[in-house]
Amino acid sequence: MSPVNLCLFFAGLFSVANGKSHPAKQQSSALFLKIAPGNADFAFRFYHQIALEEIGKNIFFSPLSISTAFALVSLGAKSTTLSQLLLGLGFRQAEINDHEIHEGFRHLLQELNRPQAEAEVSLGNALFMHDQYKLLKKFLNDAKRLYHTGVLPTNFKNTQEAVKKINDYIEKKTHGKLVDVVKELDPQVVVVLVNYIFFKDFFHRNKMFNLWVLFAGLFTVASCAIVRSAQQQSNLPFLKVASVNSVFAFKLYHWIASEETGKNIFLSPFSISTAFAFLSLGAKSSTLSQLLSGLGFNLKETSEEEIHKAFQHLIQALNHPKGEIEVSLGNALFVQDQFKILQKFLTDAKNIYHANVVSTNFKKPQEATKQINSYIEKQTHGKLVDAIKDLDSSVLAVLVNYMFFRARWERPFYSNVTKKMDLFLDGKTKVQVPTMINDNYYQYYYDKKLFYQVVCLPYKGKVSAYFVLPDPGKLKQVEAALGKDTLSNWGKSLSEK
Repeated sequence: MSPVNLCLFFAGLFSVANGKSHPAKQQSSALFLKIAPGNADFAFRFYHQIALEEIGKNIFFSPLSISTAFALVSLGAKSTTLSQLLLGLGFRQAEINDHEIHEGFRHLLQELNRPQAEAEVSLGNALFMHDQYKLLKKFLNDAKRLYHTGVLPTNFKNTQEAVKKINDYIEKKTHGKLVDVVKELDPQVVVVLVNYIFFKDFFHRNKMFNLWVLFAGLFTVASCAIVRSAQQQSNLPFLKVASVNSVFAFKLYHWIASEETGKNIFLSPFSISTAFAFLSLGAKSSTLSQLLSGLGFNLKETSEEEIHKAFQHLIQALNHPKGEIEVSLGNALFVQDQFKILQKFLTDAKNIYHANVVSTNFKKPQEATKQINSYIEKQTHGKLVDAIKDLDSSVLAVLVNYMFFRARWERPFYSNVTKKMDLFLDGKTKVQVPTMINDNYYQYYYDKKLFYQVVCLPYKGKVSAYFVLPDPGKLKQVEAALGKDTLSNWGKSLSEK
């Protein structure tokens, strides 16, 4: 056997094979090498993207795992979905066709797989598919032949059973090195794609296997859930809502700031937009159009159905009541018990906006106040008590939107170093407040044009808090400039200090 050089770039396997070989193997290497430039380009583009978004953090990933997974998924794609998948991986169909791409990956996987060699390498894929779906025979055959992929029927309705099945598979394929990779699954999941790579070598024994590891390169496994093209399309309204919500948020803030000069402002724009979008379920004609246009939606650009579906996806994506970062959000509509609500509204309210409709006797204000406050206290885990002080007996409905958030700082503040310090309310007034202190590095930016500082404090998980401190006398100037572009600029300008 000829010596084999294995290069790992950013924990990604790109190219193999050197020396003399059989003509048939030379032909297979041609396809193998044809996809190498695309894989290398994708790897570095992907690394640069992650490095930009995760400044100051360790980066540990396998580009080959990701490109192999998406190339596998492309077996079941057509038309624009297919071309977009392959283009995203760095392949132009005018330069290399589908057959050459898939054959290239097949030869690459064959060349790298050495489960019995002195330097052990095992890699492959598994597609855990909802057991109610039946896949085409051709896809199953191609997945097995080209990408070493087994397709495993899985009952995702039983999430605990599905999680165990996937974790057992990963643990087995990585020889027990990776345990409990998947922590939880949403019952709406229909497919999970796992890519595994196991590597073990004894450097002092193996002279035939040269390993280059760049940028902390050794890895054992990578796994990812792949979303079907239909689900990808369903996310498009989600993005439209996100854009409109951000514009609404800053418009609302600017309006409140102009009305409440010199006062503290504490609000959740998302709660307000969600509440009014929820109300629009029961509106028609000019009331409907005014509600949605007030939130920033143009019904000529985004249909009513797209708006509600997008809010549904957004609420589902944000709700993590049992994760490392706890987020619970939803709505409740307390309605006078003499009114009967249409069943369609009740169903849509529950399915789309996680909303309960609660029958309430507002003729007894004290009883109604207690009922609503008890609900709010329960949903916020006791953090909000007696939110409503009194109700008028003429009230017919009360809409409640709740949001509970709990997380731990990635770099904790310790109570023993907290001390009272001056907080300046304006140019003349100051008060003493308990001040948390942390001597650490954080993402920081100073805007020399608008004269303010911004610091990003990360929580454990993928959530961060931004704190903005205007220079003395510059608050109004900074407030006026707040908007989508400002947030985008922070992402580009922050650096660790």
